[in-house]
Parts: sequence; C-alpha cells; structure tokens
Amino acid sequence: MDNLVIKIFIEMYEMSKTNEICELMKEHKLDFLDGKKSLHISEALTIIISFHISKCKDFKAFYKSVFSEKNSDWSYAFPLVPSYERLIEIKNSLKAILEIAMNKFFENNIPEGEDIKAFADSFSIETVKMARRHSAKTLKKISKLGHTSMGAFFGAKLHIVALPNGNLIKASITPGNVADNNHDLLRKLTSPIKGTLYGDKGYNLKKSFKDELKENGLDVIAKPRSNMKNKSKLKKEDAEMLKKRPLIESIGNILKNFFSLKYQFHRCLDAFYCHIFALLIAYSLRDEKPSCA
Repeated sequence: MDNLVIKIFIEMYEMSKTNEICELMKEHKLDFLDGKKSLHISEALTIIISFHISKCKDFKAFYKSVFSEKNSDWSYAFPLVPSYERLIEIKNSLKAILEIAMNKFFENNIPEGEDIKAFADSFSIETVKMARRHSAKTLKKISKLGHTSMGAFFGAKLHIVALPNGNLIKASITPGNVADNNHDLLRKLTSPIKGTLYGDKGYNLKKSFKDELKENGLDVIAKPRSNMKNKSKLKKEDAEMLKKRPLIESIGNILKNFFSLKYQFHRCLDAFYCHIFALLIAYSLRDEKPSCA
C-alpha cells in the first residue's frame, strides 16, 4: 500500500477525533461510522481521498481495482468495507466533514503572525458539454454559462489562493458566471488573510473596494488591462511577484490532470462537492508541489 495512503489515514483518524467533526456526525446521524460494525469515518475518508492519487478515471473503477482479490493489502486494511453502492451513499453524506477537513489543512498552511504573499486564480469546471447545457439537470444549481481566456464553458468555477511554496490556503466553488473580482467572493476568499494577493487581469478592482480590503490588511495587486486609464506604476517587488504568478496555473494543471478536477459524471450536487473537497485534501497531502519560494 502506498505510503501516501497511510499518511491520509493517519491525518483523517486524528481529525475524526476533533469535537467539531464528532458533533457533525451526531447532527447528520453518522454514528454508524464508529468502526464497531462498519467502517470508521477515518477509513471512509481515506478511501474517498485515495481515489484522487490513483490512476483510475472514475471512483467505481478505483473501488473494484483496490478491493479485488489481487489487491489483498486494501482488503486487509479495510476488512469492513461495504458494497460500492453503500460506499457511494456514505460518500455523499460526508460533504460537511470533508469541507471541514479541507479548511483545517488550509488553516495549518497559513503562517501565524506575519503578512503573506499569495496568488489567486480560478479554474473552470465543465459540468456538461456546451451542446447539452439546456438539458442539464443534475448540477443545475451550480452550473452557469461562464467565460475564460480559453472560451465559453457551462459549469462551475474553482477559486483558489496559494502560497509561493505551492500550499493552498483558501478555496471556493461558485457558478461559472461569477467573476474573479466579485466582491462577495473576494471577501470570503481573503478572510482572514493579511498581506498581498497577486492575480491576473480579472482581479482588477474598483478603488473603493480595494481600499476596503486594504483597511482589513490585504493589498490586491493585479496585472493592469491594456485599456485601463490612470495605470499606477507597480513597485519592483510587486512586478517580480506577478512574473511568478504562473505558479498557480501549474497548480491548476495538476488538479486537472492528476487529481481529476475535470471529472463530469456526478449524479448529485453533494457528490460534486465531495469530489472537489477530497481532491483538494489529496493535493494538500502531496509532498511534491510546484514552488517559486
């Protein structure tokens, strides 16, 4: 069994003992995940997150490959694993717990007591092909027509904030038509970060909102648009950091190509969110990350 899987299990086991997750289990009536007659919650989370470090294209293929007779390590490690159908039911009920676990990892990545320098960007998540968007029903609440530099898409957006060492400290999922410089989004995405945030042209802000963020301790520096009036000259340090901004695009490529961000076959909204939260946890536990530090 991969050492990273063991690392995931240890982290999830420690996290499952926190008061916050114990209370959520009672609130959502997940007491059956106690490890006495079924999977422990840390085992369920480990299986769900481990899918994203495998080479399988979908969760069903992953489940069948790791719990086949040829793969006795997994069967030995998880002797009470349920059927695939039951595991899917469990997975879709763990949305709130996966979100808490994800945010705990992000919080641990934020340096204490110091201003930070971070990069922000968004990545499209096409939930259905453009030609079929009018008949889309499963992810209707989160799927909207959006536009990126690569063209139009129908789906959602993943917004992330990353440090120069490649660690993620914030993430948010929005409909595809939400702009990167949306005020409510940026308030949520940057709280309680203090320091400097670097973004592309989509993060150019109105002076009033930029001043509001500055009062809260955050300065947003974006690459100026070619048609902007009264362009302010960037400091040398800020200009150098903007040149390093492709780091976050490298993170996006890893999420798309290695952690199945582009996976489209979700059967409900909770499954979609669980998928995103789990892949961000898997990335956070990855030892090798792109870095410009």
